Amino acid sequence: MFKSLEAKADDLTYFNDESHVDFDQMNMRTLRNTLLSLLSKAQYPNILNEIIEHSKSPYPSNWLTSLSVSAYFDKYFELYDKTYKLSKDDELLLQEWLKTVSRSDRKDIYEILKKLENEVLKDSKNPNDIRAVYLPFTNNLRRFHDISGKGYKLIAEVITKTDKFNPMVATQLCEPFKLWNKLDTKRQELMLNEMNTMLQEPNISNNLKEYLLRLTNKL
Repeated sequence: MFKSLEAKADDLTYFNDESHVDFDQMNMRTLRNTLLSLLSKAQYPNILNEIIEHSKSPYPSNWLTSLSVSAYFDKYFELYDKTYKLSKDDELLLQEWLKTVSRSDRKDIYEILKKLENEVLKDSKNPNDIRAVYLPFTNNLRRFHDISGKGYKLIAEVITKTDKFNPMVATQLCEPFKLWNKLDTKRQELMLNEMNTMLQEPNISNNLKEYLLRLTNKL
């Protein structure tokens, strides 16, 4: 099915006509991208070749999907670089690219996020960029909730850093900590420790302090 839908889903007849919207074609692309995700996760034979071909598509949804599913293969950083070049000059595309990277199901996602900080964000104080990187990571359930606690620690450090120049965004980044008391005992302890560490910051903003006190039932 993945191959049989290709001709219609990736047809370029109206690619440059912004007034033309083909919902059937869009739905087919969505279906193909979903199929590619499932086949990639299952390590279907020769699927890496399809991923590489998919990355050559002019449709952003296709090459972003190719980046996402390459997380299961050793071509990930090749597609990381390729798709970054396609995204970097368009603010909206760049934010979609950042979200795609931060959701990558990889053991080294923590190092990848540091790579984003150093090479792409570069101390950016743009709220949209900050949210685009870190909020999607908190939906990367396997990695954010890693039993080592390093996912919680990473986000707590980002919150503390962001609080110094944008308390509102810092508070928004705390949203995933709301479920701390719904987790297993070990993860509750880890998440609560990070919230308490944030509360001990000497220059914590009133916004963030009040939010964390409410979350930890201290207010």
